[in-house]
Amino acid sequence: MTVAIGERTLDPVRQVMREVWTFREHDAGGAVLLEESEILSLRWSFRHEMRHLFARAGIEVEAEYSDFQGSPPAYGKEQVWVVRV
Repeated sequence: MTVAIGERTLDPVRQVMREVWTFREHDAGGAVLLEESEILSLRWSFRHEMRHLFARAGIEVEAEYSDFQGSPPAYGKEQVWVVRV
């Protein structure tokens, strides 16, 4: 099976990204047996939003990283949170 990511649209006001993902199943010779496309919609959250949501929910932030190696937070990177409920 192969996956191809096609058209991407960004809506910065709503903080939503939409992509068209096409999944293809191939036979042993490489011919396409089945092809399906789906739209993937993802909403992103900024760090200050996450901190606010945690505070509103009574969740204590113990640490925040930009990857699973423990790198410090950085703009545009992943968000890894360690929290206490």
